[in-house]
Amino acid sequence: MRISKFIASTFFYLFLLLQTSFAQTVTPKSGINGPFGMTFHNGTLYVVNQFQDHVSSIATDGTVTVIASGFSNPIDIVADQTGKLYVSDYTDDTIYCIALDGTVTILATGLSGPAGIALSPSGKLYVTEFDAGRISCVATDGTVSIYATGLSGPEGVTIDPSGKLYVTEFNSNSIACIATDGTVSNLSSGVINPILINFSPSGNLYTGSFTSDNLYCIEPDGNINTYGLGVNGIYDIVFDNNGIMYFSSRDNNTIYCVTNLPSCVPFDLDPSSCFAFNGVLQDQSIPPTPEPDTEDQISDEKLELIKLLFNIP
Repeated sequence: MRISKFIASTFFYLFLLLQTSFAQTVTPKSGINGPFGMTFHNGTLYVVNQFQDHVSSIATDGTVTVIASGFSNPIDIVADQTGKLYVSDYTDDTIYCIALDGTVTILATGLSGPAGIALSPSGKLYVTEFDAGRISCVATDGTVSIYATGLSGPEGVTIDPSGKLYVTEFNSNSIACIATDGTVSNLSSGVINPILINFSPSGNLYTGSFTSDNLYCIEPDGNINTYGLGVNGIYDIVFDNNGIMYFSSRDNNTIYCVTNLPSCVPFDLDPSSCFAFNGVLQDQSIPPTPEPDTEDQISDEKLELIKLLFNIP
């Protein structure tokens, strides 16, 4: 089982001026190959490229830069408050740390198929161990302790402000909730091969399907809302500060942006009290998305800019 994530570019915001739809595609830049896990930090999107075993950064102007390489099978990625990145490597059974200068060091090893990772306000990492069916906690000094067991193919993990974990169980097609004392309970069943999972800034809990085009919005009582996006293999889901969703499709080597995002009953979360949702820092560095104008309302100035960017005669 593998997973992957992806990116965003400010050029897309200009594209929104011309059309609005349910799901739109951002063609990947060179340097992106097999996008799996993704995370934002200070307006930059960091993407795991599973097919090339490296991590790339994508700046707000669309510039792609390889910042670290030499991994065996990287899956997920999160950023801490300082900008350090943490990457799970399924094959190496290792969590790596990428410093600001791109230096890669081992934070923890000896795990059993690490996949999804989530960062707590205290700096602890929660890691799903797919092969062992458990969640482990990795302290800031690299110490590993088992946090919860008895899961069926745990893949993605995210954390709410109270410290509860929400985990996708790939093999049992379900979502588990893990209390702060490590007690595991079933939240939802009937999601098809869920991969990574994340809260939106508004408190909606979303996950995607590895083997279908389904996007799932999970309600606090476990009710599942299913939306077909027309893209098989929804790997990672991240949000910008405007609530715009981006998801990676590794096998399509593409990033998608979901506008007019479908929602459901949100969890009662206060984003301001939470350090991060699955490592996606709630900074305010991403430019706001302009309201899509109708064709009649687009100014001559905007049209000239769009023509220049996209080489439209």
